[in-house]
Amino acid sequence: MSGDRKHKLPDHVVAPEGTNLFRTINFERYVRPTGGMRLTAYIGTAAFLGFFAYMAFQKDSSAKQQSLQKQHPERPVEAAKAARAALLERRKDALKAGKAVLQPAPTAHYVGRAAAAAASEVHMKVEGVLSAMVALAAAGRPEAVRVVLMSAEEAASGKDAWDTSAHQVFRRASDVAMQALAYFADRARLSHSHKDFDPSAVDLIASSSALEDFLLFLCTYRDLFTRPCSATGKFLALDPVSNQLLPPIVRPFKRSKSELLAAAKNAEPCQAFHLHVEVPTAELT
Repeated sequence: MSGDRKHKLPDHVVAPEGTNLFRTINFERYVRPTGGMRLTAYIGTAAFLGFFAYMAFQKDSSAKQQSLQKQHPERPVEAAKAARAALLERRKDALKAGKAVLQPAPTAHYVGRAAAAAASEVHMKVEGVLSAMVALAAAGRPEAVRVVLMSAEEAASGKDAWDTSAHQVFRRASDVAMQALAYFADRARLSHSHKDFDPSAVDLIASSSALEDFLLFLCTYRDLFTRPCSATGKFLALDPVSNQLLPPIVRPFKRSKSELLAAAKNAEPCQAFHLHVEVPTAELT
């Protein structure tokens, strides 16, 4: 009789005794938690508390950072300068691996003998069209190792020859300019290799000649946005690489110094071609 009272179903429970619903409703009275259930409960509680502790830590760190920025507004500028210095160090190490040294003077220009001796870049501006930045192998050494073309606004924003333009037209034009730079360097090296000079002097003369030819070649981009393609007659064409409409970017560069000088002075018309146009080699020279 006493046992029947003990297991008698309470009036508020409407589930048959011994069923899952009965055990669920009367969990605390009729079910004893096992070790696995306790462990699961402990892990869940710890994860819950840990999440809230992490959120509180993040909020506190963010508040401290904002407070420091208010107290020291110049720190972001210092951080940017430090990041730029670190970037220049990495570029210097990369050039050292190629047996070249770059001095961190990214805004130097060739203006006078003293500036030329310390310059590590040559900046050239084609008015109303583009700005070109040529990185030199070492300070005062006229051996070009990289060139990038960009807009005048981008050049004025502090970018250097190791950056890239945000515009596809200048990115693709930079690829063509790098090909021209390599061609002028090889041509100058071959044309001066037979001279009976000191090897270092030959390298200096060849580098200077190649750089001069390359700067003359860049002058042919003065009509980048106004000259139609010499093969198709179109001003714009879809570039399959960037998937954008671009003007004729390819300019003939396999030309003599006198021809380059005449083209730079606008005394001789210069051809222009779209990147996707297959041009005979004879028309590029």
